[in-house]
Amino acid sequence: MNKKITVSIIIVVALATAGILWLSSGTPALAPTENIIPPTPNPVSPIQTSATPPTPAPQPAPIPAPKTQPAEAGVTVKNFAFSPADLTVSVGTKVTWTQDDSTPHTIVSNSGVFKSGTLNRGDKFSFTFTEPGTYPYHCGIHASMVGKIIAQ
Repeated sequence: MNKKITVSIIIVVALATAGILWLSSGTPALAPTENIIPPTPNPVSPIQTSATPPTPAPQPAPIPAPKTQPAEAGVTVKNFAFSPADLTVSVGTKVTWTQDDSTPHTIVSNSGVFKSGTLNRGDKFSFTFTEPGTYPYHCGIHASMVGKIIAQ
């Protein structure tokens, strides 16, 4: 019987030693159960129970472009002169000439792009520059009165 106990003790010691060696060999031990994170449930079932497709997520509303007022600029006709004589504007700008002289005048593009009728004091003439370029102009009644619009 002593032989059986001795053999049993040797087997228990051998198994314990083998277990200690196995644990110290770098094999990770199981994590405690309180550190286990449960899997996140899948919000879409892999099995469709109806023919209706899933509702797509709502899309954000588009941001409307800011409303811009058309650009405007002005030239005054006074004392037989255009003021300012040279004016630089952005393409799309509406230029308005205001006649503030006691003598009638006209606004005439040198290239024929625009032409006003006769303007008396208080009258106005407008033209919108839709193409880039340099637009020299003059008074059709008084040739010495000249000006220039530069549209960029």
